[in-house]
Amino acid sequence: MNILAAWLIFTIGFRRGVTPIQIIPDNFIAGSSESLLMPTYQYLQSQGFISGSVVTGDVTVLEVLPGQLADQAGIMSGDIITEIDSVDVNNQNLSTMLKEKLGQTITITYNRNRQLERTTIDCPMESCVLGIFMANDSTQQILPIKYPLGKAMAVA
Repeated sequence: MNILAAWLIFTIGFRRGVTPIQIIPDNFIAGSSESLLMPTYQYLQSQGFISGSVVTGDVTVLEVLPGQLADQAGIMSGDIITEIDSVDVNNQNLSTMLKEKLGQTITITYNRNRQLERTTIDCPMESCVLGIFMANDSTQQILPIKYPLGKAMAVA
């Protein structure tokens, strides 16, 4: 009865439309997440649940989470990350680039007070998340996940 009730609740939810509980960074897991309640940004984009235009810009660090890779590397609020391993990065390709560096030592180049600085960090094999909040000028929005009845029953 519990399984039937859960299936019915999820079917109704996916039919009416739900928003993800949390969007997982693309570089957080080694594989891909196809969960509808905790999807990756890339999965939402592939399924057509993202609307609006992408605005590519600098990786301007607004906040660094304590104890995360960026904090350990000495990156601070206000820094602008410009390169990873001598390849230019922006707010749209940063996650993808970090996902490619799982288990590797990377060199991050950033601009602090108009001076270029470099630091190296070891990306864990499980995930390579810097732990930063960055500025985002994008007009993209996450649309509700809404399916016709048959597909809602299947994904539930």
